[in-house]
Amino acid sequence: MSRKKQTTEEVNVTSEEQLEEVPDTIIAQELDDSEEFVVPDTGEEEEVAEQESEEEKIRNIRNSASNKELRGIVSAGKKAKRKLYNNGMVYTKEEGLVRQNISNSERRKEYLEIAASAKSGKILTGVCKNYRETENGQILACINFGKYFIVDIPVERFCDLSQQPPEVVYDIERGTSETKAYRLKMIIQNRFDSEVSFIVRYADERTGLVLGDHLMAMSRECREYYTSRHGNSPTLRPGMNVEAQIVQTNRIGVWVECFGAEAFIKTDEIDWLRRADISTQYQKGQKVFIHIMEVHPHQITQDGKITNVIKLKASIKQMQDNPNELYFNKYQEGQHGIAEVTQITDKGVFVIFANKISVLCSLPGREENPDIGDRCDVSITLKEKDGFLFWGRIARVYKTPI
Repeated sequence: MSRKKQTTEEVNVTSEEQLEEVPDTIIAQELDDSEEFVVPDTGEEEEVAEQESEEEKIRNIRNSASNKELRGIVSAGKKAKRKLYNNGMVYTKEEGLVRQNISNSERRKEYLEIAASAKSGKILTGVCKNYRETENGQILACINFGKYFIVDIPVERFCDLSQQPPEVVYDIERGTSETKAYRLKMIIQNRFDSEVSFIVRYADERTGLVLGDHLMAMSRECREYYTSRHGNSPTLRPGMNVEAQIVQTNRIGVWVECFGAEAFIKTDEIDWLRRADISTQYQKGQKVFIHIMEVHPHQITQDGKITNVIKLKASIKQMQDNPNELYFNKYQEGQHGIAEVTQITDKGVFVIFANKISVLCSLPGREENPDIGDRCDVSITLKEKDGFLFWGRIARVYKTPI
C-alpha cells in the first residue's frame, strides 16, 4: 500500500494575533517537491551560545545558511519584537512620540509574508542584487525582498548548473576550489537585476536570516502551468505566445524564464536580422514575448534529490514580422546596395542589406575578409520564396565608415 504524501494548505499569516499563536520554532510541513523540513536540534549549541556575543551568534547562523538541515521558522519573542520594531513607538510631527502597532510596521509585514512562504510553500519574488561566500566556502545568491530582508539562496538551488556552457560545467565539476568559486560567483553575477521567484525554507525573525530555494519555486510553477491536471490540457503548451523574463544574456543568446520553465534562445531564434552580439539589444530583467515551440520535462539531480522542472524550446523572432517576407518583392536579383556585416559563420557572411533585409553572402576570398560591423557593397544574386531567403555577393569591403 503506497504511503500518501502529506499535503499542505496555504496559510495566510496576516496579523500579529495569528503569529503570536505560532511557537518560537515551527517545523514546516512536507511539500510535494521537496524533502521534509526539519529544524536542527540546537540543544548542544545553547551552552556555547550563552558565552558568545550577539554578533558572534548571528555570524555563525549566517555562515550555516547553506546547511541542508536548516528548515522552518524561528519567531522572535515579545522582548525581541519590541527591539526589532522600535519598541512599538514612532515620532510624528502632529502627535509627538506615540505607540505604533507592531503588526503595521513595514518590516513586520514583510516578515509575515516570509513566514507564510515557509509554512505553506507560497511563492515569493525578489531581485538578485549580490552574492556572498560563507566561511565554509558556500556561494549564496542574495535576493532583495522588500526593503528589509535579503534572502540567501545556495547557488546549487539558484539555477540548473548542468545547463551552463560546457567549459563552466567542467570547471565546477573538476576545477580547483578557487576556479569553482569564481565560476559560481559569475553565474550569479550574470543574473544580477533579474527577478527571482523562491520558496522560503528557513527564516529567523530576530537575526533577519532568510534562506530560500528558487528551483523549488520553479518546480511548483512548472507543475501548475505545464502539466495536465484533472484530465484537462496544460495551461501552457506548444504553439502559445507568452510573456517571459530575460534572466541572463551573452553574445550567442539569452536565457529566459517563463512561468517556472527556462529556455536558452540562440541568436538565430532572436532576430530575423542575424546579429553576432545580441547582448546590447536585451538586458537582464527585461520582459519579452516568446513563442513556445517545444516543452520537455527535465530533472535536476543534486545530492540524490530530484527536482522536476520544464525546459522550453522557444523563439523571440517568431513574435515579430519577418522583414525578408515584407520586402521580398521590393529587392530583386542583380540589385546593388550598401550593407553592414552582422554575423560571420561557417555558412558565410550575414549582412543587413539597405538596413532592411538579411542577406547571406559567401566570403570574398580575398586576403582581407570583412569583420563584424564593416560596411560593404553587396549585390543580390539569388532569392528564394520558400523561406524568403536572399543570397548575395560582396563586391567591396569598406574598413572605414562611409
